[in-house]
Amino acid sequence: MLTGWGVGENHWGGLGEQARVSGEWLVPLPQGLCERKAMILGTAGFTAMLCVMALEEGGVKPGDGDVLVTGASGGVREHSVGPTVRSGL
Repeated sequence: MLTGWGVGENHWGGLGEQARVSGEWLVPLPQGLCERKAMILGTAGFTAMLCVMALEEGGVKPGDGDVLVTGASGGVREHSVGPTVRSGL
């Protein structure tokens, strides 16, 4: 998945169906998330999942305490509560 790097902002091609970019610009989809589901979830869902993955990679474990999701009115919050709860955090 291509995310960040200013594609569509600083570089042409943000709305293209295909793009030729540096491999360094690509982020692997999380295990169990296919391209179709990633498109359905959109930016908010992908961002929320990256946050949950960062918590896990940072060593946060169930029982460590509450997780605060700021910006509680936005789309990221809508998608972050479910995965956070399901992961046990």
